[in-house]
Amino acid sequence: MFCPQCGTQTADGARFCPSCGASLAAVPPAPPAPPEIPPPPVFAQQTPPAPAAPAAPVYAPPATPVYEAPVHAPVPAPVWTGWPKAPLPARFVASVVDSIIMVSLVVPAYLWIAADITRGSTPVFGSVLAAVAGLWMFVYSYIKDGLKGASLGKRIAGLMVVNLKDNMPGKVGASILRALVLSFISPIEALMVLIDPKGQRLGDKAAKTQVVRMTDYETAVPGWLRPGKALAVTLLVVSLLVGLAGSVATGLMLASSVRDAAEVNATPAEPVPTTPSGETSPGSPATDVDVEAAAQVVTAFYTAINGGDMEAIKATVNDDLKAQVEPGAFEGWTESTFEFTRGWIDGETASVIGRESEKAYGSGTPGGVKFTLSKVSGGAWLITGWSPVDSTQVEGSDTTGSSTGIAGPLSDATARDVVTQILKARQKGVANIIRQLATEKFLTDSGDVWLDGVDNSEFFTKFKITAVKVSGGAATVTVTETWVDGNQVAKYGVVEQGGAVLVSTWTPQ
Repeated sequence: MFCPQCGTQTADGARFCPSCGASLAAVPPAPPAPPEIPPPPVFAQQTPPAPAAPAAPVYAPPATPVYEAPVHAPVPAPVWTGWPKAPLPARFVASVVDSIIMVSLVVPAYLWIAADITRGSTPVFGSVLAAVAGLWMFVYSYIKDGLKGASLGKRIAGLMVVNLKDNMPGKVGASILRALVLSFISPIEALMVLIDPKGQRLGDKAAKTQVVRMTDYETAVPGWLRPGKALAVTLLVVSLLVGLAGSVATGLMLASSVRDAAEVNATPAEPVPTTPSGETSPGSPATDVDVEAAAQVVTAFYTAINGGDMEAIKATVNDDLKAQVEPGAFEGWTESTFEFTRGWIDGETASVIGRESEKAYGSGTPGGVKFTLSKVSGGAWLITGWSPVDSTQVEGSDTTGSSTGIAGPLSDATARDVVTQILKARQKGVANIIRQLATEKFLTDSGDVWLDGVDNSEFFTKFKITAVKVSGGAATVTVTETWVDGNQVAKYGVVEQGGAVLVSTWTPQ
């Protein structure tokens, strides 16, 4: 049998041409050619016996008619309406297989991102993997039914998409249109598959397509070859293995990050020791007012010396020093000045450090003095002693400080504030500010690095707080620091003590 439209020879009984998709309607057989008409005999010319006789006329037979077969115009292929509805279980299997192939990279990508965020790192690799997974999902979902009319899932389930306009396997354009409609009204599309007599959803009606069984298409088009099923099975297995292995690996990463964060948050806040009466005991942080009150006593002490007022001098010192206050006791101190630089409180004892003028007590070289004061009844401070210190201690490079912190209760905002300020102070090497923002424990544990007084702004260029977790009276602040030799992630423990928020620990990762 030959196709009346393109002339291709097809198998007997086929309903459609495997080449052009035209319906193989019954074609009337060509009428048999008429039998050939033998030519009439040609009579030979008779030569008359008598000379000079006229020539006889030659018999001319009539022209033989030529038979021309009738010309039949090609019959247009009708729209086929007889495709049976594809079984719903097979369509469900195809949908599940396609979903597995599409989302194999999604779960590992988001677990990786979650692990990085929990750890306080920038989720670079997880974000790249998520972008690749999203691009693959987008492309595959739109073109899958244009791959020889059958997505990988449909190949495994034995289904295909047929274009009802020409009864050929669906193309990429129809696949995109079907997916576009599905992406906007997915619930309605699922309902349409159930109630439509042909199983056509709205995307099929828009694209003029129908999902059919491959066996039905093979019956209608005997010469059609199925698209490869082995490739679909291979990609399904690979997707399952990649998704499972990736999810396990990134899940372990996330579990490790969560465990580390829980251990940090479980670190108890440093307790504020108190006396039985409830007053703050030695070692607790002081307020700026307490330190300034002690510094004012030292300033008054210098003013009294410069004025030669012995009684005023005695009013600033304790009983042990009052006996030493007499004319000539402060020779060399006249016109000396004192500039307060820093101070701190340790229980009932205050330490005040400041610069002296060049006419300082002792050698007269530039330096400073550290005063020790005690609190007496009524809350007044009295000087109990003093000693010269070098310029390094004046600027604040030892491991003691006032620890005034950031005022207010511990919260996400105050934790960010105290860490931001202490890191800015470290960039510029301002040790005195570092002392005010850190606990004594921090200064003791990390003072050799943080209190060197070196300007690091050329090497420590920037930082970014990536995570803050507040739990009870403690918080963990994760920071990514940018140094000239690369990034460094560090975690800072923050606590609340005496109404102030302080940095208590520093743990480089």
